[in-house]
Parts: sequence; C-alpha cells; structure tokens
Amino acid sequence: MTREETVTQTIKENQVLFTKAVNNLKKINSFEKRLKLANIALQYVWLNPSCYYSSSSLEKVYVEYSNRIESDVDEVYSENTCLIVLTTPYKLGGHTRVVERWIESDLNCKYSVLISDMTNGYISDRLKNDVEESGGKIFILNKEDSLEIKAKKMRKVASSFECVLLFVHMDDPLPIVAFANKSFHRPVGFYNHADHLFGIGYSVVDSLIEMRDWGKKISENYRGVFSSHTIAVPSEHKSPSFGKEQARKILSIPEKSKIIVSVGTEFKFYPNEHVNLNSVIDAILSQNPDYYYYVIGVINGKIPSWNYLTEKYGDRFRLLPPMPHDELIEYLVASDLLIDSLPVSGMTTMQDAVMCEVPILTTISRVDWIKEGCGYCKDLDELILTSLRCLSDDNMRIRLLEQTKTSLIGMTGMKAFASKVQNYMNELKTLTHCVHDFNESPTSLIDADKRIYGMFAHSPKSIKAKRFLHYYVEYSHSLAKFMCSSYVLIDDAVNELRKKIALRTRLKRFLNRNN
Repeated sequence: MTREETVTQTIKENQVLFTKAVNNLKKINSFEKRLKLANIALQYVWLNPSCYYSSSSLEKVYVEYSNRIESDVDEVYSENTCLIVLTTPYKLGGHTRVVERWIESDLNCKYSVLISDMTNGYISDRLKNDVEESGGKIFILNKEDSLEIKAKKMRKVASSFECVLLFVHMDDPLPIVAFANKSFHRPVGFYNHADHLFGIGYSVVDSLIEMRDWGKKISENYRGVFSSHTIAVPSEHKSPSFGKEQARKILSIPEKSKIIVSVGTEFKFYPNEHVNLNSVIDAILSQNPDYYYYVIGVINGKIPSWNYLTEKYGDRFRLLPPMPHDELIEYLVASDLLIDSLPVSGMTTMQDAVMCEVPILTTISRVDWIKEGCGYCKDLDELILTSLRCLSDDNMRIRLLEQTKTSLIGMTGMKAFASKVQNYMNELKTLTHCVHDFNESPTSLIDADKRIYGMFAHSPKSIKAKRFLHYYVEYSHSLAKFMCSSYVLIDDAVNELRKKIALRTRLKRFLNRNN
C-alpha cells in the first residue's frame, strides 16, 4: 500500500469512528456518560484528522455542562475593559506576540489577561508591562483544579469586564463551559489563530476573527461559522536600536562569518517525506567554511539528523534553547538570512526578521506578503539555490529584503492593525452574548487528503506537553528507526503511539458498551 493509500484509509477509519461517536452522543441518556464520551471524542478527533473542522454535537454537551454549573457572576461591569483569555503563553511563537501587540494597539481599553493552564507556560516581561500599563492584571487559574472549578472562576472573573477575547487552544472546552451558562452576558470574541485545525468553542463566540481569507473560507464552508473580520498577525515596523556589528559583539559572533538562522519549537523541524530542512542545512554549510547555521528554540535536540550535522560541522551548526524575545532579536539582527522553520512555518518570526533587516526564505505560499515580497521558493532545491545566491551576493540580499519589507509593511502594518483592532473592539462591545448554533460540513476525502499533505505541518502543538498526535505514526525497518509524520520526537514516539492506541481502544469500548 502506498503512503497516499494509507493516508486515505486512515482518514476513512477516523471519520467512521468519530461519526459513530457523535451519533452516540444523541442516544445516551446519562449526562455523565455523554460528557465522558465527549471528552474522549474531542481528544480523538484532535488526534486523528477526520475531515472535520468543528463539531456542534460535541459543543452541545459542553453547553449543557455549563448550564448545570451555577456560580456567582457580577451584574455590573467596568466600562472599556476587556479580559483576554489565554490557554498558555509562550516564549516563542506568534500566539503570545499577537496578544502583546493587540493590547499595545488599543489605548482606549483596559486589558487584563486570564491564563487557564501555565503548564510549560512563560509570561514575558513585555506582556506583564503591557497589562500593567493598560491598567489591568493577570489572573492564573490553578492547573490542579477541575474543569468545573476553572469554569466557575473564569466566569466570575469575566463577568466584571465589558467583553471577553479568546486566544485559546483549539481543543480547549473551558470557554464553552464558562461562557455558555445563561447567567453570563458579556460578548465574546475569538482570534482564530489555528484556522487549519479542528477546533472547539465556536458556540460561545459572538464575533470570530480570522487571520487570513483562507481561514475565513474554511470556517464558512466547513465549520458553518461566519465572520466579518479578518485581522492578520501584525508585524512590528520598528527596527532595533542596535545594528549587526553591535549584535555580533554581544553574541561573540565572528564579523566575517555568514549566519543563517531558523527559529521554532523543536517539533516544527521534524522532517517528513516531503520536507526535510536538514538537507537544506547540509547543502548550505557544505559550500563555505564561513557559513554558520543556528537553530533557535531547541530543548532536547533529538532529531537524528541533527546529530549528523553536529558531527559533520561542529560549532558551525548550533542548537540554541528557547530564549526571551529581546535576546532572539539580537540573534536576528546578527544574522544574514532567516530560513523559515520547516515543515511547520513560523510566520511571526519571519516578520520580526524582516524588521531586523534580515531577508527571509520559505516554501510556504499561503501568506500574501511573502508571495508578493519574493521570499517564496517553490521547493527545497529552489530554497537552497536562492539561499546560496543570497549569502554570496549582497546586492541580491538587499533587493530581496527591500521587496519583502515593502510587501510586509503594506499588508501587516501596525497602524492598519491598530485601526482594525479598535474598530473590532468598538463593535464587540455592542454585541449581545448568546449561544450560537452552527452546522458544520465535513470536507470531502479528496479535500482532506490535500489539506493533510499541504497543511497538517502547520499545527502549533507543543511536543514538550505531549498532548496530541495530529497525524499517524509508522514504523520504518525497526523500532530504532521509528518515524513519526506528526513530528514527535523519536524517543517520545512510542509513548505517543501507545496513547493513540489507548485512546482509540477507550473510544471503541465506550461505544460498544452503550450500543
């Protein structure tokens, strides 16, 4: 069986099992059993692509749960206040950066932040300062609390604000349980930062924000959720106060060396059959002994080919841990070229690099400013060729940077972002909160195949948290060469496979007992 045939068969199996689970939700009389099945099914559909991007049947269970949980709410709220709900803030990545820039762009509103899960979380000094200067505060829920207790606390806190804005993980049912209760009346917005994944929470969202037109089409066609707002991830159009020479002195980088960087959490670099960034790194470093490649954001460094690159190139290939944003900026300024984290892209880091006067290259084509700015390469061969030309030809590097920067500023400028944020917030505050019905429409199997091959690599899941397996795993020759297409680490793959099998088994057993 070919890989494509395996993918097709796996998706069919996933869809059949998930559809059966959803149908059983309507037949089970016991609410406790329905809630248990919903929890299992939610993790299953997140774990296994099944042509679904949302599920009204799952959400109805959590809506019912919400209305079974009574708690005190404040009837009076403070005007011009907003509670931003974050599942988890991070050191790296665009998720937390968007929150920071959102608060900074709206001086007419006092923002507070509620964090529901600080496991592996990191609150940056910038976020702390933004909230403090806005006149708000940061709330952190106890990770040991149950879903019910967290929902009560979140509902109580949120009721004292004029509106709520969600920046939450796509598998997080907590906002539904907190805000679907009939006693809660504050309007709720949601920044759909993972538009390419199955998600939950749409039933309590009064106004959905999409990052791009592509995501809007997905929500309208397959989630049954409509939105009139598209607000792209913003880029900060201010250059650092120091230049490349100073940055290299700070970081002890040789002046004549050429520095290439890639930035992202480790799972973003795990190769699949279609994209292997390590082959690009090897091809670039082999061309010149003055070329250095830094991969920033690595915790464990367990990708096998990284050992090969380290042995072959010594300190010319370096793995650096996650770092505060200010320190990351120093590395970007000191660099000559940023190559996107692949297969899983890092859009915000590319924006930051351009504003640090560093050209960027990627094979990801669904971002308009990248295509317009000539930073897009159609395949890895073109990526290698363009990288080498850029490193050896300063004039080409400057042209590439100027074209990309012009495109970036024109499409994702902070001025335009601030205007959209303020207009959105003004509208959100006027809305009446309610629970919304929606009718999702699963994609066809052909569409799902295409999106898995072209889109699944963009999942923002954290490997360190070991929460989900988005795709499937497969053996290659022996357990020692275990491969995982969803980019989990080699040593973790066995545990992830066991988790997947256990989850599938639990779901089947539950369905069989209740038939």
